[in-house]
Amino acid sequence: ETKKCLLEPNDQRIADSYNCLGIVYFNQNNYRQAIESYEAALNILKLITNNNQLKIAACLSNMGLVYRTEKNYVKALDYYKNVLEIEKKNLSEDHTDLGQTYHTIGALYWCCGYCDEALEYYNLSLENKKRHLSSKPMSSMAMTLENIGLVHENKNDFQDALKYYEAAAPIYRQALSATHADVLQIENNISRVLSHL
Repeated sequence: ETKKCLLEPNDQRIADSYNCLGIVYFNQNNYRQAIESYEAALNILKLITNNNQLKIAACLSNMGLVYRTEKNYVKALDYYKNVLEIEKKNLSEDHTDLGQTYHTIGALYWCCGYCDEALEYYNLSLENKKRHLSSKPMSSMAMTLENIGLVHENKNDFQDALKYYEAAAPIYRQALSATHADVLQIENNISRVLSHL
């Protein structure tokens, strides 16, 4: 409220405050208030003429996360597609944010039961993540590989599922302890798929 009294109504700092307030509400599981705060931030951001497209994308992403958490996957998908459109116009093709957005869209398609679309976006995410490999592969890349494997397994394509699980396993093992839940899960996935071959 203090910022609202001292600043112009379309000041970037007010939008940032609303966005932060939305995050607080989200973390308190107060999703309606979170959406209202994000919408207030978004309305201000749309009025600002400076280069704020990525802030708009971040706000839309936060809103998408709320809907995803509420299991409203179709609505979340709409928000993340808008995020992707903005990111494609404002980021380089190999920017890591694009890889994460592709992954999220793939996950949402998977939750909606659209396996082919999920694979398309997971593969886009994987290609993006491969561009950022250093000497130590990222565990987020292992997660994408595992998710591709899950989609293939769901389609009863056990050979391809195994291929992706086996690609994810050494990355998880390198990045995490042997007793970490992700390491144990990928081992379970491999065993389960092998039982179908």
